[in-house]
Amino acid sequence: MCAVTWPSIALGSATTLLRFKAVTDTKESNVARKDIWRSTKAMSRDSSDGLTILSRGKTVYPNSPDKTELETFVNKYPNRDYVVDFDCPEFTSVCPVTGQPDFAKIKITYIPDLKCIESKSLKLYLFSFRNVGMFHEEITNRILDDLISACQPRWARIRGIMNPRGGIAIDVTAEYRRPDYLGTPPK
Repeated sequence: MCAVTWPSIALGSATTLLRFKAVTDTKESNVARKDIWRSTKAMSRDSSDGLTILSRGKTVYPNSPDKTELETFVNKYPNRDYVVDFDCPEFTSVCPVTGQPDFAKIKITYIPDLKCIESKSLKLYLFSFRNVGMFHEEITNRILDDLISACQPRWARIRGIMNPRGGIAIDVTAEYRRPDYLGTPPK
């Protein structure tokens, strides 16, 4: 008799951790299950070496982008072009003139090269703008500059879709293409 639990998928840090559990009466299946679990743990550990924010027990919320860091992990598929999309619908900052809150959706799209951005560090990095006074254009370009500095992507696009204030919505897009990248960026 063998009962199988379908793979459970936990998405985090732009990596996928697959765990497969098979419950059975045979000794062979128990050995196979342990081997799968052991190799999954090893893959996960290799991907997370050097990630200090993700491994911290307590989350510290920085109050400025200057006081935070975008952490990265090794891209296990650097020979392939693929697109990473981050959709961040709860971005907040403040107007540098009036101090009133600004709300936005930030869309980050990039083609990684040797490193990928770790998502929890990205979340804390974006949170750090919460009480910082910056114009929308500056925010979008600052995020792009910091992303380039952190992971040196082949190509990247940051789009800041700002909620209307005073009857005007602002949509800012900034792009980067590494000079030696000959591929076709996504539309």
